[in-house]
Amino acid sequence: MKFAANVWDDLRDGFSNFDLWWMLATQDIRQRYRRSMIGPFWITITMVVVIAGLGPLYARLFNIAASDYVPNLAAGLIAWSLISGGLTEACNAFIGSDNLIKSTSAPMTVHVLRAATRSLLLFVHNLVALIPFLLIYRVNPGWELLLFPVGLLILSTFIVASGYLLGTFCARFRDMQQIILNVLQFAFFLTPIIWKPGALNGRTTIIDANPFFWLIEIIRAPMLGYVAKPMHYAGAVGLTVAVAAVGLVFFARYRRRIAYWV
Repeated sequence: MKFAANVWDDLRDGFSNFDLWWMLATQDIRQRYRRSMIGPFWITITMVVVIAGLGPLYARLFNIAASDYVPNLAAGLIAWSLISGGLTEACNAFIGSDNLIKSTSAPMTVHVLRAATRSLLLFVHNLVALIPFLLIYRVNPGWELLLFPVGLLILSTFIVASGYLLGTFCARFRDMQQIILNVLQFAFFLTPIIWKPGALNGRTTIIDANPFFWLIEIIRAPMLGYVAKPMHYAGAVGLTVAVAAVGLVFFARYRRRIAYWV
């Protein structure tokens, strides 16, 4: 019960310190692009160049119309950038804040929210890159776009929950960060991002069992004007609840040791 009370206090104090974690996250972005002429919009330009370069090429390789393939690739890459970036930042949530953890008494939740906010800010810059491709290929998201905030809320909650689990785990076992990066690279090719689910000739069971596909579909589908399957929403919510439950238990057990591990 004492562990639970301490974690509750940490969560309450951390979430209420909005000014602190928002300031730290925005400062991280500014620091990363310090003295750059266009700053974080290099993220947008890079994403546009990647999509414009790979889209027509892969559309020809897969023998799919560019108007069908390129918007799907663009939305998929942008959604994946949030998932992979969010999990990578989650691994680094406590390690990257070692100086603050050792020198201040700020709640640990502040560092988790700082890392999650950083990945969301980068995602917003990537999201801008989708607009020209929707205009060029005349994709109108329609009313389905209203589901985008729902998917983004689920995905953001998943990333925050991952911060408690992966942040604590990677602070204790430093090799885990490299293992997770390798898993993400492998998952990228297993998930329908650069290829479409139709390429499997109806064998959708393999795809529907992929949790990364659930997370991508709940934000990719609204951007392209269709609705993700209910099972994808259910899978994403279930995964988020499971990660949050395990992550908070793990965080509660080892929270006091994090300062010694970082």
